[in-house]
Amino acid sequence: MNIIFLVLIIFALIFLSRFLLILYGAIRELNNNKNINKQTDEFEGFISIIIPARNEEENIEAAVRSTFNANYDKSKYEIVAVNDRSTDKTGEILDKLKDEMPNLVVLHLTEESKGKDLVGKAGALQLGIEASKGVLILLTDADCEVNPEFVNFYAKTFANNDIKLALSYSLIKGKSLFDSIQAVEWYYLHTFAAAGIGFDYHLGGYGNNMAFLRDIYFEVGGYRKNKFSVTEDFVLIRAIKNAGAKIKYLTFNESSVLTLPMPDLKSYTEQHRRWALGGLAHHGWVAVAFIVSTLSVWFGLILSFIMGWYWLGLGFIGMRAVADAIIVLMPMIKMKEYKYLNTLPISLIFFQLFELVLPFTLFKRQIVWKGQVFKQ
Repeated sequence: MNIIFLVLIIFALIFLSRFLLILYGAIRELNNNKNINKQTDEFEGFISIIIPARNEEENIEAAVRSTFNANYDKSKYEIVAVNDRSTDKTGEILDKLKDEMPNLVVLHLTEESKGKDLVGKAGALQLGIEASKGVLILLTDADCEVNPEFVNFYAKTFANNDIKLALSYSLIKGKSLFDSIQAVEWYYLHTFAAAGIGFDYHLGGYGNNMAFLRDIYFEVGGYRKNKFSVTEDFVLIRAIKNAGAKIKYLTFNESSVLTLPMPDLKSYTEQHRRWALGGLAHHGWVAVAFIVSTLSVWFGLILSFIMGWYWLGLGFIGMRAVADAIIVLMPMIKMKEYKYLNTLPISLIFFQLFELVLPFTLFKRQIVWKGQVFKQ
């Protein structure tokens, strides 16, 4: 009996160790960046915003207009929109927008021009970056709308700093309960990634809100020289980090983007399966440690119930819920985004149940993204 109780304590300590590490890393990164929005120095170089778009006729105009309407001198930045072999009206919409936006550059990627060494979204990004003129490159997606201060804030971030790459939060736009659950999760995922940067480790990041200097991108070979991954954003972050570059993770509304949620559970599962396959391929023992620490809560819960120690089993559930809530609340409070507080409890329950299902989806190695099939 005492041995089983000791095992349960070990399970609890394993999870608590992970939580405390993430908490410390996230707080450390928050403190490292707390004065960035107070900088008054101006960025002197030209800026390029790259927007890859594949079959995004419903979203591309809003994405481009949000960047065009940014509170920044339009003579100092360009928008490079790449029509990635779209079969809908994405290309036509971009060509029309070009007539009214003098700083919009439209590129049309074809099967012939993309090359064999670049597949998926990476090909469109590489084309856009190579054709751009910016010293500072900002990335966002065709289903995103940037904050009005997006360009200005990143410009301040890179002014008078030795930063080579910076990332920031993606916020969800949507009103349904499922949309709100995903919004809560984005806070959670970004805080994990920020915690990694706090420890000077590349846990991850998201290419719909990323900025880097042109010189470091080409120094590491860009997407062309780095191995293909279904999580191409992580590959680039890792390459730049491995080059010894300084990276920041920004927790500010001004540097955020609004992105669309997954419309249904099927597409949500496919998105997370892609992320999980990419993470397992790149993180090695860190991914294993994350899985073990997650399973420790479930093992503790099951073993407690088998032993009839229901109060202890409920303690494991409560421990996990409180830990996850703290991780989510940190960026919410910092960014003064409180509208999802009422859905926080059901979101935390959903995450715990979904993580039981996700591993069973990973046996299938193929990924389907916008009509293209990839294998990790």
